[in-house]
Amino acid sequence: MFKVLSTMVSKDMTCNKNTLENTDNSSSSITEEKKKHVRKGKVSVIVPDCSANPFHMSEDVDFFLLRDQERNKSRSEREQKKTLRVHEKMTYSSKVSAKHTSLRRELQLEEETEDQEACAEAEQLRAFHENTAWKLSMTKEKKRESDNINKYISQKRQMFLIQYALDMKRSEIQRLEMLATKEEAELERAEKTLEKDSALFDEFLRENDRSSVQALRAAEKETKSKMEKITEIRDLTTQIMNIKSEISKFEDTLQHYKIYKDFLYKLSPKEWLEKQEKRLALKKAKEVTESPKENTLFSTQGDKGSRKKKIGSWVH
Repeated sequence: MFKVLSTMVSKDMTCNKNTLENTDNSSSSITEEKKKHVRKGKVSVIVPDCSANPFHMSEDVDFFLLRDQERNKSRSEREQKKTLRVHEKMTYSSKVSAKHTSLRRELQLEEETEDQEACAEAEQLRAFHENTAWKLSMTKEKKRESDNINKYISQKRQMFLIQYALDMKRSEIQRLEMLATKEEAELERAEKTLEKDSALFDEFLRENDRSSVQALRAAEKETKSKMEKITEIRDLTTQIMNIKSEISKFEDTLQHYKIYKDFLYKLSPKEWLEKQEKRLALKKAKEVTESPKENTLFSTQGDKGSRKKKIGSWVH
């Protein structure tokens, strides 16, 4: 849409330039004809051209020359100020007041001259209206009213298109501003959510650190208990080995004692053996009568003790 409008506006501008050039030419011809009529009527009156372009630069004034004159004037003023003494120089406030007074005087003079010129022009216009040449020029201008109407319509059309383009641009700017506000609101929401997520993540990390510390402590405790168990097991194994070695020693001594017993039994007489058997039988009978209600374990232990006693007695 914007491209189409820009092309239409450019086309209208070119058409308006052509129409303005044509109107300038027509206005110049009209002014020349008016001057001729005025010369014929012996009245020197300048008629304002209503169809002239308001944006047309006047050929009477050279703006570049005025700019150069102002620059030269400022340079000359600076050079003059350099040669002045301190008490002769002016401050900024004095300069401003002097400029204001000079401007007021110039404006008053210009207003007076403009009033005089307006009075003269009014008198000239009155005389010109009364002249027949003015009537003839007005009748000629009526024929060209159609051209002025077309020009007016084209200008209005151009203004409408430009206004339409401006309205469209404004609406687009408003739409973009609304989108920008929405995006900013979404960004703010996203920032808030990110802040919440970061806070939650920090809490999670803290909890994880705490749990890791607790796990490390528990692992240390378990390792300590494991090492203690290992040391206990080692101590027990050493004790077991010692006990086994002692048992083996006792077994060796037992075997030696059995050999000695057999050897002594073989050397001892039969009467002594019979007495020993009777003595053992009496001891067994006493033990049975004294403890008839003992358990089988105690009985076995008693048997073992009796056997040891037997062995000891046999040894003695």
